[in-house]
Amino acid sequence: QTVLDIGAGTGRLTMLAAPTAARVIAVDRAEAMLAVARERAARAGFGHVEFYACDHRLLPLPDQSVDLALAGWTFGHSTGWDEDWKTEIGRSLDEAFRVLKPGAPLIIFETLGTGRETPAPPTEALAAFYAWMVDG
Repeated sequence: QTVLDIGAGTGRLTMLAAPTAARVIAVDRAEAMLAVARERAARAGFGHVEFYACDHRLLPLPDQSVDLALAGWTFGHSTGWDEDWKTEIGRSLDEAFRVLKPGAPLIIFETLGTGRETPAPPTEALAAFYAWMVDG
């Protein structure tokens, strides 16, 4: 299967998908983060992982070319970066569904923040994002 890791960062999900996927495509707009992921994949011997520095609202992939898409701890950043975050996250979701094969899943991982050792309530912006994702 072909797995897409949207907002791959340093490759946490990329590295989890690589042992069982035929092809992994890791995208992130931060080239510095992808450099870390690229190095991790090379050290692990994962030659079937591809890396693209791009905005996940404009994926460099053909329509219906992906069997599974993962988005880990990425969409929530739009709540702080984009004034109209609902529109921008919506664009990212539309793009993910464009590249997914019909019926293929998109799995979104979001938590109550990163870099925490114990659970904490989400920020006001993240709470609004979580509610929007659940309620539409």
